[in-house]
Amino acid sequence: MFYLMIQTALLMLIAMLIGGALVWYFCCRRRAQDNVDRRSNDEQQNGASTSAYAAAPSVAAAAVTSEPEADEVKAATAAPVVEASSDASDSGIVELSITATADEKDDLQRIYGIGPKLERLLNSMGVYTFEQIANFTEQDIARVDARLEAFKGRIVRDNWMKSARELLDRGNA
Repeated sequence: MFYLMIQTALLMLIAMLIGGALVWYFCCRRRAQDNVDRRSNDEQQNGASTSAYAAAPSVAAAAVTSEPEADEVKAATAAPVVEASSDASDSGIVELSITATADEKDDLQRIYGIGPKLERLLNSMGVYTFEQIANFTEQDIARVDARLEAFKGRIVRDNWMKSARELLDRGNA
């Protein structure tokens, strides 16, 4: 009789271990597949924007290689950068390619990655509309990103320009 009880207990233990292993396998496999899907979606969404900005360092490197031209470029751009930074530190407003007023203000929180704090920060820099964000140039991105404090890199990573363009195209401005 004792032999049958031990045999039954061992078979139940083996069945529980097999069941637990199957549950673990299927749950972890689903999580791993979700992570792969999420990564591939992020790569597809950010692929175009990342490749557009990846070309910028090569342009800068080409300018550095030819020293006479690099000196001319540095001399031509040094004065405006100093002026822009002194203006920006005084008023807090960043010079953008497209300007807008607070009267034309859009709800920037509708753009993916922008919350209430970022919206206040952008408004303090003079960024109020979807059109401004949709038409950011590389210089605009650099200027705004330099002032984003803890949120540096979010413009490109969250692809604000694409979200703003989609909102403009849908007529949700």
